[in-house]
Amino acid sequence: MVITKRSLLRTAAGFTALTPVLAACGQTERSTPKQKGPVTLRFATDWLSGPRGDTMKTAIPAFQERYPHVRVETEAITGDYWTAVNTQLAADTIQEIVLFEGNFFHSFKDGGAFTPIDSILKQHKINMADYSVVPGIYQDKGKQYGMPFQLVASGWRYNVDLFQERGVAPPNENWTWDDVLAAAQKLTSPERGQYGIFIQDDAQFGWAPLAYSAGARWTNADKTKTMIHENGGAEAFQWFIDLIHRHHVAPTADEAKEIRGSSPNPFVAGKAGMLPQGLQSVGAMNRQVGDRFRWALMPTPKHPKTKKATHHWNDQPHVITKTAQKKGVVEEAALLAVFLAGDLVQGRIAVERGSIPVLKKLQTSGDYLKPPPDNMQQVAKNVSDPDIQTPNFMKGWDEWWKIITGMGPAFEGKVNAAQALRSAAQQADAVLARYGPQR
Repeated sequence: MVITKRSLLRTAAGFTALTPVLAACGQTERSTPKQKGPVTLRFATDWLSGPRGDTMKTAIPAFQERYPHVRVETEAITGDYWTAVNTQLAADTIQEIVLFEGNFFHSFKDGGAFTPIDSILKQHKINMADYSVVPGIYQDKGKQYGMPFQLVASGWRYNVDLFQERGVAPPNENWTWDDVLAAAQKLTSPERGQYGIFIQDDAQFGWAPLAYSAGARWTNADKTKTMIHENGGAEAFQWFIDLIHRHHVAPTADEAKEIRGSSPNPFVAGKAGMLPQGLQSVGAMNRQVGDRFRWALMPTPKHPKTKKATHHWNDQPHVITKTAQKKGVVEEAALLAVFLAGDLVQGRIAVERGSIPVLKKLQTSGDYLKPPPDNMQQVAKNVSDPDIQTPNFMKGWDEWWKIITGMGPAFEGKVNAAQALRSAAQQADAVLARYGPQR
């Protein structure tokens, strides 16, 4: 959970109205009172089931064993998270430590919703260079308000057995989009309900990295103009959509529903040769695929002209709220955030693979690299991409993102893809205009 449909329900008015309320209760980090004796922390998370739930079932008892004076009350994040956060912040009932999203952080940070923990990190000698740090989602004006936790990154995977069955050479580091199309054509057999690739209406891990590879970026530097359609971005999106409606090597939504059966998607069903998708989900896919077929991660294919393969990443951190400061439990809340980002819990993540370990050393550990799938080394390569891009969080992001990624009609073949993206960019600029330059 980093960008979900619930993230698109919020409005700018919702958080603007909260600013005076939150600012009125703000304090400085130095003024934090210290609670004496046993303390209780309320901890909000959606790591409740699957590989993620298994990780958290180990994590919280281990933390309480290490810090027996701290009792952690886990509260589930469910339903309309945006409405819940708005309500709890306004009522001053938000939990002391919360699994947060970067867009939320930008919405609430100026209202004093969070507590900086820099002095605690310094005291405990936490070196942020040890972590994969996605910028701009829990840091502001030189201060840090949380710790990394749920790291995600774009990537591709392929069905090893299907490639071998059809006599297609496996992907390699030199592959471009042209190689993807050529392989997909060989792998596609509509009469067998089999396609070369499965693509989804997903900006983060689907079409946006292609636009990055062409040279496009979400906006200009001061966030006053949307630019994802420029510098080859619109053409990259068109190439993606053409896989469905021009080349017919990817199924339409109706075809995908028909061939996937009871599986989540055609790739898991063994009916698609390739799949661009976030690499954080390999743990869940391992459980879904089981031993029905062999699959592996593949190098991200390069743009045919730029010869670049640019990736996308994001993180859902644990942030410390002003509630922790008011209750005098900032240190305990910070220790929980540090613990969840540390060796034990991230080590479990390396095994369960509900996300990508935020500790760099674990991204190449034996536990994490152990197949299935094959070629887990690809994760560290993608995450270390020096040109890796973020969702471009900023004020007004929610409304802007909903417009710029509202590409459903293009995926359905109802409109020209490149033209749709250009039109969306013009509409999205109206949102940016309301906020002016941002850095």
